[in-house]
Amino acid sequence: MTDAVLVYVGLIFGGILVAVVTALVAAGIVIVVQRFTDAARERHDGYVDAIGMVFAVVGVLYAIVLAFVVITVWDQMGSARQDSFTEATALVDVYAYAENVQDPARSEIQLLARSYAEQVIRDEWPAMQHHESVPLNGWNTLDRLREAVRGTGPHADASDATVDSYEAAMNALTTASEARTARATASTRGLPLVMWFLLVGGGLLTIAFAYLFDIAGLVSQLIFTVGLTVMVVLLLYAVYQLEYPFARGERIEADAFRFALARFAQLSG
Repeated sequence: MTDAVLVYVGLIFGGILVAVVTALVAAGIVIVVQRFTDAARERHDGYVDAIGMVFAVVGVLYAIVLAFVVITVWDQMGSARQDSFTEATALVDVYAYAENVQDPARSEIQLLARSYAEQVIRDEWPAMQHHESVPLNGWNTLDRLREAVRGTGPHADASDATVDSYEAAMNALTTASEARTARATASTRGLPLVMWFLLVGGGLLTIAFAYLFDIAGLVSQLIFTVGLTVMVVLLLYAVYQLEYPFARGERIEADAFRFALARFAQLSG
């Protein structure tokens, strides 16, 4: 089995384990709460109505916040994946530009492009998988690559095609730099601690009110409360896995730069 398959298998089994443990704990709490609140339910006629009103307000507010966070981390994951491919594709464009440049500039540009992709895979991706800052060595290589391309600037009597090709290569380097900045930012940008406090605290409060509902029959109460609890916990599990795009279970791998290295080899014949 490949590493990617093992990661997904671990992610799925982790989710199943979280769901099963949560269901067992929730069922136990339902039984305990039912046993010790029966007398209170019988003495107060407005008990269920009051709990229902509070639960409706708290539940709606929490659902809005949780949905917003899930969408945000999912969008961040998609943007980070797109940025990595944008950066790698721009690097391929620069490498392809060098194919039409005379040596020694061609060899220097292609060597730097290949070195940059290898640095990203070898040095930067392991750091990002621990949501650490991206090393600065890659910036040095990218700056040297920019200077090497700038050194191939067309002469005054160059054809329009030559000028356009050069400008496209410089624009590709700008695109790669911007995508690199976005990737470096995403690797360390998790949810603020106060947001996790809100997610966990709001989830506990929402679930706590659900335990106090008076639904006819223990089985119905178990289905309602355990289902709600498992759903909330699984969504929090998903947020945790997606919080850092390049780390944890649902992480982005360095496939874009492996593709770039394959394209380099293809372009060089």
